[in-house]
Amino acid sequence: MVLNTFMNRWGFRARSPRYGFKALITQGAHRPFVFRALTPAIVNGVTSLLPAARLEEIVEWDLARPVEDHPSLSAHRRFAWGPNPLPSQYVAYEILWAVVFLLLVAMRRLTRVASFPDSFADWAPIAALLVLPMSFSRGGYLYDFPELLLATVAVALLLERRWLLYYPCFALACLNKESAVLLVVYFLALHRGQMARGRLGMHVSLHTLIGVPILSWVRLTFASNPGANAEFQLWDNVRFLLSPEPWIRFWDPYGPLLPFPGPFNVVSIVLFGAATFLFWREKPYRLRVAFVAMMAVLVPLFVLFGTLDEVRNLSLAFPMAYLLTCHTAGRLYGMPSAAPS
Repeated sequence: MVLNTFMNRWGFRARSPRYGFKALITQGAHRPFVFRALTPAIVNGVTSLLPAARLEEIVEWDLARPVEDHPSLSAHRRFAWGPNPLPSQYVAYEILWAVVFLLLVAMRRLTRVASFPDSFADWAPIAALLVLPMSFSRGGYLYDFPELLLATVAVALLLERRWLLYYPCFALACLNKESAVLLVVYFLALHRGQMARGRLGMHVSLHTLIGVPILSWVRLTFASNPGANAEFQLWDNVRFLLSPEPWIRFWDPYGPLLPFPGPFNVVSIVLFGAATFLFWREKPYRLRVAFVAMMAVLVPLFVLFGTLDEVRNLSLAFPMAYLLTCHTAGRLYGMPSAAPS
């Protein structure tokens, strides 16, 4: 359901030469979108391994189905795929389904690593995933679900101190989206005071030695692409935030004529704020510090380079917000909710 709502609204942005599907997989997208190289590379790699003739048959079969027999095909063809879908788009769709499924698995693992009981591990990831479409209010991209998956896995590995797995995950996350270098903020927040200064400095150096070359490589590789390394949107965001629109906006992320409050709607702020901040002093100290530290970095970047109320730009904070919300739910419903102090 979550993937379907995402695809019906945003699909693969097939008509956009700046960040559409074809532009991304051919490395012709504008900067900074072309920097998000990992997911397009995976799509191309998997597509090359599959029989081309069979893929063409699947496309022809799909396009031959009459829309009147399958009403959902109207949106499927109009918004998700574009008028002439590529075989690789079907491969990408299957990959995204697998990524969303693995995101549930990763969230379950994160819940258990954070010492929440099995009851939370069973239902909390599902509840959180069902809320996710509300974060894609202004856009959705090929690399968004992989970004969430890699960030969730990275946080779990940081809590477990499984460095041999964490650093490859960190590298993949940086290849998928350049903002993943900020995972070092989680490392410092979770482990400062928990390990010796020398060892702490060694890990910060490792983050630098891995992240900086990746960011430099993608910028040099795609320096000739149109666009800019970042899109400055401060004044548009200030005008938007000073208007009444974001605070009263409703939209329909789950289906036509089913209104939900927008991300900055007062209702959303109260509900999500309560889920995250209720019983704040009782929440595990390290989780509180990690969330505040990440938001302290992300919010200024969001105001400078984000788009209006597109809170998916704060997605690196989602795994920690999820854990804090689990604590709130446990406290409200009288369930044990132990987590690392």
